[in-house]
Amino acid sequence: MGTFDLNGTADGSSAMKVLGIAANGAFMSSRQSNQVQYATPKLGGFQARVAYGFSETVSGTAGDKKDFLQLAASYQTGGLTLGAAFQPKSMSTQAAVGATDNRNGYALGAKYNFGVAEASVIYTRNEKTTEGDGIGIGIAAPIGAWKVGAQFARLTNVKNADGTKSAKEGANAFELFANYSLSKRTALYAAYGSVNSKAETAFSLARDNTMAVGVIHKF
Repeated sequence: MGTFDLNGTADGSSAMKVLGIAANGAFMSSRQSNQVQYATPKLGGFQARVAYGFSETVSGTAGDKKDFLQLAASYQTGGLTLGAAFQPKSMSTQAAVGATDNRNGYALGAKYNFGVAEASVIYTRNEKTTEGDGIGIGIAAPIGAWKVGAQFARLTNVKNADGTKSAKEGANAFELFANYSLSKRTALYAAYGSVNSKAETAFSLARDNTMAVGVIHKF
């Protein structure tokens, strides 16, 4: 699902990551211990993946991590890319298995490259109703060695444990970014991110905006 974040889920400024709906932040995060994953060969633009994570302990106590399963599929043809991911009720511990806010989680994404620009949209349904649903949209354009873009994210249908509306409901985040390729392996980047007052309060952020500049070199 990371392909639908046009700025690569940048930690500092990602509109989707700050709200917890980025590919490397949703579904208990993309990094799991004891995980085995299989990806099929690409067949006519289609590819499927399945991952299984084994529990950390076997004592049977409430704090034990439980096994989890993830399924994903993608399809690419021309400028169009589609993707989906699904994770059945796989809360982090055995104690949370029967929680009332526990549900199946999934994500859907679509991206189209028009040549002069690419546009992307992603929708996520977190495993917890207390984390809600999220939507992210973005657009980016190549300008010579530059890639410039903007992305917006929003949380909806967020509930408290008692079923009332959460303070996270309506949290928004926005980002602007510019990346400059010096070579095939080296790039400069600059990014600006901002959140509304609901996001700032709900996520206990110290301020409502952030900036980042740096260089990336791939060895």
